[in-house]
Amino acid sequence: MWIVILTTATTIILIAAGTIIFVKNKIRIRRALAAGGNSALPIELNWTKGLRHTITMYLAPVIILALPFVSGHKPTINDFFQAATIYLAINYLKMIYWK
Repeated sequence: MWIVILTTATTIILIAAGTIIFVKNKIRIRRALAAGGNSALPIELNWTKGLRHTITMYLAPVIILALPFVSGHKPTINDFFQAATIYLAINYLKMIYWK
């Protein structure tokens, strides 16, 4: 029972953090557009940052799925859901910044 509570609490915390970050970025973009600027963030993108982003995109779900094996358990559906969520979130960020 406590595993369900722990997983639910973790999911709620991650969703809340993601929502806060999303709203913060949206406010920043609106302020930049209202000031007459463009909505692009001042980030210098090069191939090393792209490589790190790609490695993170594929390695993070693998680590999430490997953690149950390290602790001597089998992965559950929650582990697959968390890995898929992380992959989709990082892929979404890649789609935004690496157009």
